[in-house]
Amino acid sequence: QGMVDSITNLVSYNTLEFIAVVKGNIYRFVFRPNGSEKNMTGCIALKKLEEECGDLLKPYAVVDNEQVKAIKDMIPKPKINLTNYGELVKHQELHNVLHIDLHSAYPSGLVAVHPEFKEIINKFYKERKTNEEYKAVLNYSIGTMQTLKFPKRKKYPQLALDAITWTNNKLDELTEKLKLAGFSVIGYNTDGIFAQHKDGLLYH
Repeated sequence: QGMVDSITNLVSYNTLEFIAVVKGNIYRFVFRPNGSEKNMTGCIALKKLEEECGDLLKPYAVVDNEQVKAIKDMIPKPKINLTNYGELVKHQELHNVLHIDLHSAYPSGLVAVHPEFKEIINKFYKERKTNEEYKAVLNYSIGTMQTLKFPKRKKYPQLALDAITWTNNKLDELTEKLKLAGFSVIGYNTDGIFAQHKDGLLYH
C-alpha cells in the first residue's frame, strides 16, 4: 500500500492526462477518444512496420527465442522512476513543474542508430495525427521487437536494444543540461523528464 500522488490535467478539449507517482515510479496516462489505435496490438503494429520496411528488417531478424532472450537481457530498463530529489518531495504539492517529452523516442532512437529507417519512420511520424495505425506503429512496434511471445515469429531484438539504449542515454544527456541550467530533476516516465526550477523558470 504505497502513497499515490497524482496530477490531473486537461491538455485539450478531448484529451485527459493523468500522472501518478506510485512507490517511487512515475506513470503517465493519456486518455483520448476511441480510434483504430485501440485495436492495434503490438504484433499487428510490428507487422505493419514490416510491410513498410520490406527487406530493411531482414538483416536483424531473429526467430530462435534463446537468441532473442540473450539480446533482451542486455536491454536496459526504461526510466520510470523518481530521482533522489523526487523521493524527497513526492508527498509535497509542487508548482511550476516542467515536463519535457522526447516525442516518439524509441522510433527516434531507431533512426539515430540505424538511419536506413529514417524515411519510413518519418512517414509514420508526419501522418500519425491523421492515421491512427501509423501512431500505433510508433508506439507499439519497438517493444514487440524483443518479446518472447510468439516463438515462431520473427523478432528484431537488436533494434529494440539500440532504440531503448539511445532513449535512456538521451534522457541522461538532457538531465545534465537541466542541472546545469539550475533545474532539479524530479523523475522520468520512459521518454520524458519532470523537472522544477527553484525560481519557477521554464527551460528553453
